[in-house]
Amino acid sequence: CPLGSPWAGFLPLQSSRESDRRWAILEYRSGPIYGIEVGQFIISKPQVKLAELVQHLNDLFDDGSLTEADKVGMFQHVASKMMENAEINKQARANTKAQFTHSPTIGHVLLDALVAAMDSYHTMGKKVFDDKAAMDRFQSMLIDYVYDNVNAKEREASPEFPAPAPESIS
Repeated sequence: CPLGSPWAGFLPLQSSRESDRRWAILEYRSGPIYGIEVGQFIISKPQVKLAELVQHLNDLFDDGSLTEADKVGMFQHVASKMMENAEINKQARANTKAQFTHSPTIGHVLLDALVAAMDSYHTMGKKVFDDKAAMDRFQSMLIDYVYDNVNAKEREASPEFPAPAPESIS
């Protein structure tokens, strides 16, 4: 940014991969700034956290074989499984993050959560593949979810986005 502009001192964070540039976040030299307006968008703390998470996951799983949805989905599933553990909850509440990092049980809970997540996906996938009624119900739920979320994102980007005609299927 040119000196004297309102963005002087802010640097866009960018990864080495072209596909990750959409996650660029403005950062002041001392760290991320939250709640600032960038064009039409306001960067919120959760958006920054998600962008940072995606960046770290992209760096960790950089072979190109996984989509963003694969990486974030697996991360969130394992994290949720870990948060189901009563001992982890107790330790997280009773300690600072630095102390929690050195938990004697966190490694075991992580491994258990990874195995449980893999087992869950396998079990659910097998049920959907083996049972036509389950596949139909799963598909119906996904149709609603995907359609609503795709169109919600489109409406956020363009408030004038018209609702489709009921008979339009392509």
